[in-house]
Amino acid sequence: MINIAIPIIIEGKRLGVLFSGQFFYDNEPPDLDWFRQQAEELGFDVKPYLAAVHQAPVFNHTQVDNTMRFLHQLVQLLAETGLVNLRRRQELEERNQLTQELFVLNTAINHAGEAFFLIDDRQCFKYVNDAACRSLGYSRDELLNLTTFDIDPDITPETLAEIKEQFDRGMSLAVESRHRTKDGKIFPVEITGNSFKYNGTRLGLITARDITERKHAEALLRQREQEFRTLAENSPDNIVRYDTNCRMIYLNPRMEKTLGIS
Repeated sequence: MINIAIPIIIEGKRLGVLFSGQFFYDNEPPDLDWFRQQAEELGFDVKPYLAAVHQAPVFNHTQVDNTMRFLHQLVQLLAETGLVNLRRRQELEERNQLTQELFVLNTAINHAGEAFFLIDDRQCFKYVNDAACRSLGYSRDELLNLTTFDIDPDITPETLAEIKEQFDRGMSLAVESRHRTKDGKIFPVEITGNSFKYNGTRLGLITARDITERKHAEALLRQREQEFRTLAENSPDNIVRYDTNCRMIYLNPRMEKTLGIS
């Protein structure tokens, strides 16, 4: 008695088996004496057991070969369909994972205190975060229709060429510039960034930090330094300034006269 078993294998893993049968070949009739002996050994009723044997289909080799080809194609179709569904499921899981990661990344960037800009090689904004919108006074849709030339009064083609050369050499960007808000206010910014290629397009990921307070502090420090020098250089007293290593880094004219050195 003949049985057929065809494994269903997808990406090297056996996921199932297609069984077919049971039957006899027409040129290999069943050995009834052997089946009678089997029935007696296993304790079956001989008469119904042999009747079941007589009911098994009988095929010639051509019929079996044709059926085998059909079943093989059926199994292959099942395997290919299963593979397509498996890959779709994997792609869906990967897409869902990527979507979740992008959501987390977007949320993190939008909660950042610094302005983030994603800029293409035409200086058009492809992405801006909430801080960028707040600092410049534009909505996200408005900013995405602008370029760096619209918000940076200091940028020039020469500046862009220098930045491009830095990026081409794999260097990061770190410069000071100025930004112009929607209502025309100009404030200083510290710009840092890097570039990368995506789908054949060069993109720049830029952050801009408002350094207005730092600039005010620097200006105040310069003013205080000037006030100190004006006072010290016109003072009748000896005035000396030392660094933390006790090295003399400044002495006023009165001290020069006292020591007799310049």
